[in-house]
Amino acid sequence: MRLFCFAYAGGGASIFVPWIEALAPAYEVCPVQLPGRESRFAEPLLKDPLQAAELIAEAIAPMCEERYALFGHSLGAILAYEVAQRLRRRGVRKPERLIVSARRGALVPHNGHMSGHLPNDQFKERLMELNGTPREFLDDPDLVKLLLPRVRQDFLLDEQYTPNETYEPLEFPISAFGGSEDTDVPEESLRAWGAQTRNGFDMTVFPGADHFFIQSRREELLRGVRRVLAQVGAAGSGN
Repeated sequence: MRLFCFAYAGGGASIFVPWIEALAPAYEVCPVQLPGRESRFAEPLLKDPLQAAELIAEAIAPMCEERYALFGHSLGAILAYEVAQRLRRRGVRKPERLIVSARRGALVPHNGHMSGHLPNDQFKERLMELNGTPREFLDDPDLVKLLLPRVRQDFLLDEQYTPNETYEPLEFPISAFGGSEDTDVPEESLRAWGAQTRNGFDMTVFPGADHFFIQSRREELLRGVRRVLAQVGAAGSGN
């Protein structure tokens, strides 16, 4: 089974490199690389989250003939959800499961903490609060000058997202992961993902974890991902 993975704001496909070996051979990890990041650094950044989802769906649709699932963390979760909606419209094989991590439900309004338009000094402070950006990056003026605008644009992608309340619930299960200390995504907003499916929902909250548990609690998250994917496999073997 393939697992398409979507990174958080400012992140690239490389964050999922450790997942490739960790989940092999049962699962083929397929990190999604957006324009303007890492190997696609020279390409223009996308400025519309729905356009991004459309381009991703077009790119991965040919790879969806076999069983697959979608995983996204933070911004990546909403991209994965929107990609799932677009794959449905294209009539391709549906995912076995959507796995969302550190992101409030698709229809939950933004908590009002907008960061994308903050001045550089305040934006850097916000990144430090979230605890997901290496300090050596924030302390290097050349790196900040080069990369901060790209991280900022990702924040704007997330903050400009407007949910579509006309979507029908998905026909496959959703699994949600969160951190108990993630003040941006309290448990009730994580639980709201359950309204976006008609076929099963489960939620795991890691005690003491902040927004970037994808880094600080990677092994626990990977165990959780293996568990929900194993449930997919068990369901498929019974059909």
